[in-house]
Amino acid sequence: MVTSKTKLIRILAGTFLLMMSSSVVSNSTTYFITAVTSALNCTRTEFSLYYTVLQICTAVMSLMMGSILRKCPLRAIFIVGCLGTSSGFIIMSYLQNLTMVYIGAAIIGIFQTLIIVPVVSVVNSWFHEHNGLAIGITMSATGFGGIMMAQIMPRIVAGVNWRTGYLVCAALYFIISGVALILAGGKAPEIEDEKDKYNTKETMKNEDAYSRAIKSPMLWIVILCCLVGDGASMNAQHLSAHLEEQSLSITMIATVMSLFSITLAFCKILEGYLYGKLGSKIFIPILFTISICGYLLLTTTNMISLLTGILCFGFAGAMITAVYPLIMREIYGAKLASSLWGFCWAAIACGNSIFTPIIGRLYDTTGSYNTGYYMSATITFIVGIIFYLRLAYARKEKEQKFAVDIE
Repeated sequence: MVTSKTKLIRILAGTFLLMMSSSVVSNSTTYFITAVTSALNCTRTEFSLYYTVLQICTAVMSLMMGSILRKCPLRAIFIVGCLGTSSGFIIMSYLQNLTMVYIGAAIIGIFQTLIIVPVVSVVNSWFHEHNGLAIGITMSATGFGGIMMAQIMPRIVAGVNWRTGYLVCAALYFIISGVALILAGGKAPEIEDEKDKYNTKETMKNEDAYSRAIKSPMLWIVILCCLVGDGASMNAQHLSAHLEEQSLSITMIATVMSLFSITLAFCKILEGYLYGKLGSKIFIPILFTISICGYLLLTTTNMISLLTGILCFGFAGAMITAVYPLIMREIYGAKLASSLWGFCWAAIACGNSIFTPIIGRLYDTTGSYNTGYYMSATITFIVGIIFYLRLAYARKEKEQKFAVDIE
C-alpha cells in the first residue's frame, strides 16, 4: 500500500503538534519554581515533588498503554488526554497548598500519557522510509514548544501572576493537542520492512515475541538508560531558576531559554538524521561526549561558557526522545518496538520523578546547582559506556539471527 505524500505530511504535522503540547507539561516546573515556592512558603525540594508525582503517574499509565491502544480508538484516547491534562492545569491555577500541587500533578501525569506515548507508534506505523528523520522532526516539536513557552511564560509569571500562567498552560495544551488529534488519526498501512517480516515470522512460529523481548537484556539496558540518562538531564527543570541565580533579567532569561529550546528542536532533527546516516556505532559516543561537556560547562559563570554549555545541554536533552526510539526500532523492528516503547517512556518518567527533587535538594543544601551538574556528568559517562558496549553486542546478535532466518 502506497501512502500519498499529502497524507504523510498531515500525519507528521499531527504528531509534531502532539509533542509540542507535551512541552507545556515539561515546562510547567521551571518557570514557576521561584513564584510558587514564595507564594506557598515551601522549599524547592517540596515543589519539585510536583514533577515527581506527575512522572510517577506517567510511568504507571505508560505501562498500561499497550493494552489501552489495542482496545480503544486512537482519536478517543487523544481526546480524553487533551481534556484531562487541560483540567489538571486549571486545578494548578487555584493552588492553596502543597496537597493541591500534588493532586494537579497526578491528573496531568495520568492524562498527558494518553497523548505522548502513542506518538512513536504512530510514526513507526506510517513512516517506513526516513523513519529517523520523521522521529527527529516529531520530537523536535518539544523544542519549538519550549521556544513558545520561553517567550510567554516568564513574562506572564513576572508581569501578571503565576495563577494566570497555569491558565495559559491549560489553554495552550487544549488548543495545540486539539488540532493535533484531528490530524494524527486513521488506520496505518501494514508494515513491510524486512526486520518486521522477521519478527512477524517468529511470532507466527511461537506467539511469545513480546514476552521474549521483555526478558531480553538489551531492553532492560535501554530502560536503564532511559531511567538514569533522562533523570540526569532533569537539570532542565531548574534551568530557568539557575539563570535567575546568575542575576539575568527576565528578557535575558527568556532569550537564553529560547536559545535552549531552539537548540533542542534543531538537535532532535539533526540527531534523527545523523543516526540514520552514521549508525549507532559512530553516533552514540559523539552524543554522550557532547552531553558530558554540556554539564561541565554549565558550572561556569562566564557567559560565553554558560551559553556553550546550554547548547551542548540541548544536544543532550534531544537524545532521549530522538535517538532511543530509533535504537528500539533498530533492535526490535517497528511493530515490536512500538509495543515496547511504553516501558521506555515509563522509565523516562521514573527518571524525571527521581532526579528532579534530588537536584532541588542539592540546591537547597549547597546553594548552587553545580553539584547537580557534576552528578549528571558522572552518570552520563557511566551510562554511556554501558549502553555502547551492550548495544554493540545486541546489534551483532540481531544480525546473526536475521542471517540465519534468511538462509
